[in-house]
Amino acid sequence: GYTYRILADENGTSVTVNGGAPLAMNAGDVVEVNNFAGAACFESNKPINVAQLMEGSSCSGNGDPALLILNAAEQSIDNVSFATVVSTVINQHFLNVIVETASIPTVSLDGNP
Repeated sequence: GYTYRILADENGTSVTVNGGAPLAMNAGDVVEVNNFAGAACFESNKPINVAQLMEGSSCSGNGDPALLILNAAEQSIDNVSFATVVSTVINQHFLNVIVETASIPTVSLDGNP
């Protein structure tokens, strides 16, 4: 399953994961939750930062360990530029795009749908 790290921005933060028991946090507190096989929904009464830790190749067969910051929907963007490493060892590159269902027809890569 997946591992997530939650960072509280303010004292008195209450976080629930998938509607579970609330986690009481203060500014700077970090809580790690583990073993989520499917989707995870994070809700809080104050600002939080959530990061997903992804498995490495020895666990899943492809890729290296990675850390993904999960941004709030209010922080979504319309355009992004990115680069990948050029290496003789890395011969495949993958890109995950998270988009609202209604916006799928507007997604393009290098101008191609």
